[in-house]
Order: sequence, then structure tokens, then C-alpha cells
Amino acid sequence: MSLFKKSIPLLCCIIVCHFSVAPAKALESNETKDFQTEKGKVTFHIVNQWKADSSTGYQSGYQVNITIENTQQLQDWKLCWSEEDKIDQYWNAQQETTPEGLISLSGTPWNTTIAPGNKITIGYIAYSKQNSFHLPTSLQLLSSDVPVNTPPVNTPPVNTPPVNTPPVDHPSENPSSSGPFSTTPMAQPATRSLGGKKIVLTVQGTSIVDDQGKEILLKGLDRPSLEWNPQGQHLSAEEIATMKTKWNATVVRISLNQNYWFSSQDASTPGSYKQIINGVVASCVKNDMAVVLDLHWTENGHQNPMANKESLLFWKEVATAYKDFGTVIFELFNEPYGVTPEVWLHGNNQYAGFQELVDEIRKTGAQNICVINGLDWAYDLSFVNDKFHVQGENLIYGSHPYNEKLYKDKNHHQSTLIDENNFKGVLGIYPLIFTEFGVDKNESLSNGDYQKIYQDILKFCNDHHVHYTAWAWWNEPGNPAFPCLIGDWSGTPINGGVFIKEDMIYHPGTNLH
Repeated sequence: MSLFKKSIPLLCCIIVCHFSVAPAKALESNETKDFQTEKGKVTFHIVNQWKADSSTGYQSGYQVNITIENTQQLQDWKLCWSEEDKIDQYWNAQQETTPEGLISLSGTPWNTTIAPGNKITIGYIAYSKQNSFHLPTSLQLLSSDVPVNTPPVNTPPVNTPPVNTPPVDHPSENPSSSGPFSTTPMAQPATRSLGGKKIVLTVQGTSIVDDQGKEILLKGLDRPSLEWNPQGQHLSAEEIATMKTKWNATVVRISLNQNYWFSSQDASTPGSYKQIINGVVASCVKNDMAVVLDLHWTENGHQNPMANKESLLFWKEVATAYKDFGTVIFELFNEPYGVTPEVWLHGNNQYAGFQELVDEIRKTGAQNICVINGLDWAYDLSFVNDKFHVQGENLIYGSHPYNEKLYKDKNHHQSTLIDENNFKGVLGIYPLIFTEFGVDKNESLSNGDYQKIYQDILKFCNDHHVHYTAWAWWNEPGNPAFPCLIGDWSGTPINGGVFIKEDMIYHPGTNLH
């Protein structure tokens, strides 16, 4: 998704900030700034920057990571500061309504309380009308036992040397023997009922085909939570079965966090991260569905502009584990943004390009289908052509056409919903899959615009034989613009989910058997 990221569920705010603040001061990219407060240390770090689309009225965009490291218990914490740039996306935090120019962030379900001596990372994407990057000169770190009129903390800039690659945080894992798939047998490759031959999906021209040469159309659902929680949330084998039996899905996409993978015990350990992933794969195989393993986050709490160098090891290990599973698909990186096409393809000293990722997977002997997502939060594939593309076999291209990428003005006036020029180097040459799409704006849900958006995207998919997984099989009544496709965990469709379910029933994907 682009500038309003759906990746974190939100809670209602608890505290309101009222305070005076000093104006922000321009800083250089990759700079770090520390604030020491009574409750703990807050560090702002600009980790990435890029040139913005001039048509938006902004010249530059940048990503900021914030670390809150406390010295005592923080309950219902809140972070407040003044901001002169436009902030469009947060992760691991929610923004409260404040006067213009003021920012107030509070926690999400899993980090609203920070135990003494612990730390969390939150962050945001900002856009500037100048070719500059800004951090606050003062802030307030509050909790439920601190008055909201506490004076802001003022600190001079900290001249920390630039950091090219953020430090890797491999969290510790505490697997639960009662994890969501703790009793699920270890996954086995999908096989045919007669003869026991493995079902293997490959790419032939513009199509996905199986080992018998039958053309396969994949239509299914995205299942988030393993990117932000190593145990997942509300995951179950019954839920996977519901996607098949009630919605007629033929593929499930699960979002992964490579740090959780690295810190996980073996897949034979019940409740470990690797075992839960294996349980999802086993459930999909049992229900005659393909599964997409999506590298959603490379760091805890947010996504970076591109896969990093550690992603090469991640995919080496994942490919080794699932190279014999012909119905397991690898989505190599969720949503690239803010890098050049050259870095997207070949990488640099910080990021791993798609060509590097594919080559690393093929070294393991794995020939699984790989999804290559475009730039601009995965939407933009306009730069792919016969001279500039990822080399190799069994490759398909992916895109995320959310509403803000489709409509050209606020009144939604445009004759063609999806610009086919965005896919001119892909359609008719490679298979195309929308691994996320939909409506992530509450106003589009409340005024009914979402109906036409979903209908038109699905029509484009059916007209052009585009595969899809719809974001997201997630239920959060207070945040329908996640976007949530279900109103309860039994799978009752809401909003765009009504159209997704209807399409999969009346214009179904292909059963693997």
C-alpha cells in the first residue's frame, strides 16, 4: 500500500496533549537525534529519503524510525511534538486528532505498555515541500500517570555519524506449546489423489500451469499478523478451511517477518514461528490451496524500502525448507518504494535487488514460482520492459492497486480506473498478480465509492486473467480501512469482502486437484 499503510491494527486514543512546541529544524538525511525525558530516552533516526513525485506538491520524502527506551513503566504512553512536514503513514503507533502542526502518537494493542528497561520501535513516512528533512527540536513523552502539561524536553542536535544500514534486531522467541497449529502434522507437498504425484506450479508464457499442463488461475486472500506477532493473531486451521469452503479461495498469502524467522526454533518445535508457518502451509495443502509466503517486513514494526542483505539468507533458508512444495510461492518483497529501478533490480551495499534474491533462491535448487513486485509501494511496473526485467524462469510480476493509486483527482473523475500503461511491459508477456488491492480510506467506505473501486479492479482481473490475493482477511471494527474484508472471525464478508467473495464464487479460481 502507498501512503496510508494498513499494516498495523489501531486502537482508540486515551490521552490528549496540550503543550507549546518549538519549530522543527532541518537536518541531513541519515541523522539521529536523541531526547532524554523523565520517562526514558527517545531517539529519532532518518533511515531513508527519496525524491517525491512533483505532481503531489512535495519535493522529498523520508522515513523516520523512533525508538522509545524507558527507565520505568510506561502505561498508555503518548509521544507529542510539532511537525512542519506532512506525515502520511505510521507503524506500531496510531495518530490522534490534534491541531494542525502538532503530532500525537500512542500505542497499538501490543505496545501500549512498555515494561521498565524495555524499548519499542515505531516510525513514520513524511513528505516535505522543500528538499530537506526535519526532526523535532522538542517533544513530550507521556504516560497515564504523568500530567499532560509537562514541559517539553529541549535538546541540542546529536551529531551521530550517518548510519547506512539500521542495526538488525533479532527478537527472542518464546514459543507456546498451545500455538495456533501446535497439533497440526508437519506439512507435506501437495500430491494427486491418484498416483501420489506431486502437484507443481510453474510459469509458461503468460500463464501459471500445473504439472499436467492445466492452466491455473489463483484467487484468494491475504492473512496478516505474522509480520507483527510471532504467534500470529486469531490464526487457526479452521479459518484456513473457511476461506476455502465458504469463500472458494484457491490461494492464501501470509505476511512474514524475517527477524522472527531468524530467531525461531526449528519447525519441529510446537508454537515456534517456523512451525506456525509450516502449519499454515499444511492447512493450505489439506484444503487444496496454494500458499504465498510474503516477505512483508525485514525489521520489527515496519517495512523498509527494499529487501536488505539479510534477506538473501532468509530466502535461502525458506527456499531450502519449501523447495519440494510445488504449490508454495515466494513473494520476494512486499512493497518496494523510494529506491531507483537499478537498485530494485540489482541492489546496492544496503539493499538486495530482486535479481540477487532470485539467484539466491535458485542456488538452493528451488524452482518455486517467485513474485516480483513493482516500485511505489509495489504498484508501479511501468519501468519493466524487454530490456529491463528480472532474469530467470518461473517469475510472475506483482502489483498493489489501492484506491489512491487509481483515481487521479479527489472527485474520482477518470474514464479508466486502472492505467494499463502501468502494466504494458508485463501484460501479455508474464503472468500478473495483485497480491494486495482495495480501499484503505474511511471516506471511500462511508460514501460508497469503495463499491465501484472493487468492482472495477475485479473486472480488470477477470478481463486480463490477473491472479489476486485480496487484503485482508482481518476483523477490526474500529478500523475498517485496514482494509478489513470480514466482520467477524467466522468469515462474514463486509465492505470490499462482499465483492471479493462474490467474485471467487461466480468467477472462481482453479482448483489444484
